[in-house]
Amino acid sequence: MAETSWAYTLDDGDDDSNTVPSKVTADNLKKYDISPQGQADEIRAVAEAVNNIGDNDGDGDKTNGA
Repeated sequence: MAETSWAYTLDDGDDDSNTVPSKVTADNLKKYDISPQGQADEIRAVAEAVNNIGDNDGDGDKTNGA
């Protein structure tokens, strides 16, 4: 994974184009709310997906080995 992000608001706070177009609503997205909690949920899901890939420390063993 190189980069991830999730919007926490549809408000335009910097006069630059938004990541999520204004025509998109939380109802359209279904998976994660556009809110601080939705942002946290998305980041948590990405971290969990990366953690579930397998050999996280490169030692050939999927377990922690601690």
